[in-house]
Amino acid sequence: MERTFKKLSFRDGVSWNLLISGYSLSGLLGEAVKAYNTMMKDGCENLTRVTLMTMLKLSSDNGRVSLGKQVHVQVSKRGFESYLLVGKDRNTVMYNSLMGGLLASGMINDARKLFQGMEKDSVSWTAMIKGLAQNGLEKEAIEFFREMKEEGLKMDQFTFGSVLPACGGLGAIREGKKVHACIIRTNFQDNVYVGSALIDMYCKCKCIDYAKTVFDGMKQKNVVSWTAMVVGYGQTGRAEEAVIMLVEMQRSGIQPDHYTLGQAISACSNIASLEEGSQFHGKTIVSGLIHYVTVSNSLVTLYGKCGNIDDSTRLFNEMSFRDEVSWTAMVSAYAQFGRASEAIDLFDRMVQHGLKPDAVTLTGVISACSRAGLSIWKVRGSHEFH
Repeated sequence: MERTFKKLSFRDGVSWNLLISGYSLSGLLGEAVKAYNTMMKDGCENLTRVTLMTMLKLSSDNGRVSLGKQVHVQVSKRGFESYLLVGKDRNTVMYNSLMGGLLASGMINDARKLFQGMEKDSVSWTAMIKGLAQNGLEKEAIEFFREMKEEGLKMDQFTFGSVLPACGGLGAIREGKKVHACIIRTNFQDNVYVGSALIDMYCKCKCIDYAKTVFDGMKQKNVVSWTAMVVGYGQTGRAEEAVIMLVEMQRSGIQPDHYTLGQAISACSNIASLEEGSQFHGKTIVSGLIHYVTVSNSLVTLYGKCGNIDDSTRLFNEMSFRDEVSWTAMVSAYAQFGRASEAIDLFDRMVQHGLKPDAVTLTGVISACSRAGLSIWKVRGSHEFH
């Protein structure tokens, strides 16, 4: 194909499009992009609507956001948008994909402009709601949900699963309850994905009893549903119930993942339940989940809070990767149980590793200095206190 193309004495938009389309249909993304760039260097007069459509579809199908954005600029420049925005399913799907890519890359304004100018369907609205929520624009996400509802568009589990985290992130229980009512009216309350999102929303809004009501009413539960309850109990100070929930989860035949176990062990730390925590430790070893840094961190914290400093130190030293939480947990454990010199030494090592202590770390080392009768400014790395 390429050899034939190179033999052409005259290359116009049609020939370039045939080459690019050929590469695209053969799955040769890199070659198609290379041909497009070469064509652009040869002269933009060869650029046709068909070529741009091909490249736009190629960009959206392969998640090439930057390329898609460049192509869209050419579409706008040449006035081809009217060919795209005619409500054809193929073009709407293409633009939904491109918009999702823009949102995933944090290009909110570009996504908004695309959304405002395109023929929209339910997927378009859902993509905007999800993208806004994931970029920390929860209020805007909720507002888009309201507008979508006013438009009378069909909502599905993905729509509800996108707006509920926005409600939970803001602690907007009133808006969350409205979404819940909409879920019941549209008969999505039995969807496990939606049910799990509802539980998570109520837990984040500190309405744990509402969450439990939703949980008890679910006909089918998965690891996400159970985890949401474990986390909800743990983060609202009901650690004993979090531990009980994890035990029930295992009895039901659903195995916890690394996040669930980490949260359950953290709950054990909060109530200094070494017996339960040790059992969960065994579970992490058997399942291999101990290699996750979140799980190891929770175990270091558990043994540290329960006064088993040697076990905590051993786990810390065995970790193949340590983050700020790992170091802070160990510093705090040493400080809490009067091992001031070790706390200070570990703090110094943490700074030398290029990790930035947070308020919890600093509180631990200040406590250690106080217990040891040391001046905090004589600690190596004390510049971090400024």
